[in-house]
Amino acid sequence: CQAGTLANHLYSPNIIAVGSSQKDENSYSLGHDDYIGLSMVDRFTYVLLEQLEQISLGSQNTLLTLMKKFHPSRLMSNPQYRFDLWKHRRLPEVLVTDFFGSTVTVETGIPRYPIVGEVLPSLAIQ
Repeated sequence: CQAGTLANHLYSPNIIAVGSSQKDENSYSLGHDDYIGLSMVDRFTYVLLEQLEQISLGSQNTLLTLMKKFHPSRLMSNPQYRFDLWKHRRLPEVLVTDFFGSTVTVETGIPRYPIVGEVLPSLAIQ
């Protein structure tokens, strides 16, 4: 896997890179469904989701405390971090809810595609 090595090629400002494993390491799954014959989730994603599910709206947990939850013993690999491109705020001050909790309204400028049998006001025959 060596996911952490991907971050070595990033140069955009104000990003934080986290990889589930370092060079010459694998990233492992945490469960297998014998019926469909596939792994269900990787260990890194499982630990991340487990921690995010415990955070509420007013939480004061920081991104740094979240990343400390990625214990190599649980992941069976060593996570790799890259913080040098992050210049926005000091990392210990970044709340998890600030980092992951953004809401954005997206406007594409393209009218939506009509559903079969639906007449949109702009397409109605006068």
